[in-house]
Amino acid sequence: MELISREDLKEKLDRKDDFKLVMVLGDWQFRAMHIPGSLNISLPEIAHEMLDLNDEIVTSDDSDSLPRTSLAWMV
Repeated sequence: MELISREDLKEKLDRKDDFKLVMVLGDWQFRAMHIPGSLNISLPEIAHEMLDLNDEIVTSDDSDSLPRTSLAWMV
């Protein structure tokens, strides 16, 4: 796992890089504050269906801590 800053994420989005952005948020949080084009994956089974091991995947949540994004990365 490699950490990137918010600024790095914004640059990737501005450049329209080819990657999957997974917002690790609850359903209501995702509806209220998601980044356009991002995915909301709440279950590991869904992640396996929507993502490929060859994809560049960036996970993001609403905090500066890593627990939810780290858990999502391990799935």
